[in-house]
Amino acid sequence: MLPRMLMRQGHKLAILLRSAVFEAQAAIYRQQFRCTFGREATAAELIFVKADQGNPLRRLREALQQGFHVIFFVDGQLDIGQSAKGWIPVRLHGVGLSLRAGIAALSCWSGVPITAAILTCRQEQMSLYLGEDCPVHNKADYQPILQSVVDLVQELEPEELIQWECLPRLFDSGAADGPNKLPRRSIWLPLVVGEKEMLFDLATGRSVVIGAQEFERACRQFQLLRLYV
Repeated sequence: MLPRMLMRQGHKLAILLRSAVFEAQAAIYRQQFRCTFGREATAAELIFVKADQGNPLRRLREALQQGFHVIFFVDGQLDIGQSAKGWIPVRLHGVGLSLRAGIAALSCWSGVPITAAILTCRQEQMSLYLGEDCPVHNKADYQPILQSVVDLVQELEPEELIQWECLPRLFDSGAADGPNKLPRRSIWLPLVVGEKEMLFDLATGRSVVIGAQEFERACRQFQLLRLYV
């Protein structure tokens, strides 16, 4: 949705994709462009860069110099327990994760700031969250700025957070070292109370009514999570 919004506003887009999803994802973006403008995108409007081939940062810097917006998807940049060169430690709801340093390196190299953006849907209403423009001046900025990207995710309400498809994989893997890795503030369960579909927090006793689509998604996500006691 975010790339399509930028397309409709006339922005040129450069999208970084892993080889494993390159063909399928690129086809989706080309189709979105056709649906929006009724024609194929040109190389001056929409380009794709493989994250794991050649020198992607050089290609992306060239795209920035040509006036493109560069889009990174944090789903493909996060992992568990990576401590090798090129990975930066961050924390999300008490779970230690690693985020690739490439986006910070590109910002430092090009002088273009990083802007985190999240689009969610609650009860059929779209919400756009934007972080501040964060310029990266040197390597000392990498960790705090990448943490600020993750912090924007952390501010989401539970019914928004569960829309993130990679959430079960991250927390499931992150919890494997023991129960202390689990976020202690909230343990949300999907429940039906009367005719209301809700999320109930076992830790605090709070509850929230959510839409049918969010409830169905919550049930699917809950089935994927493992409970450690």
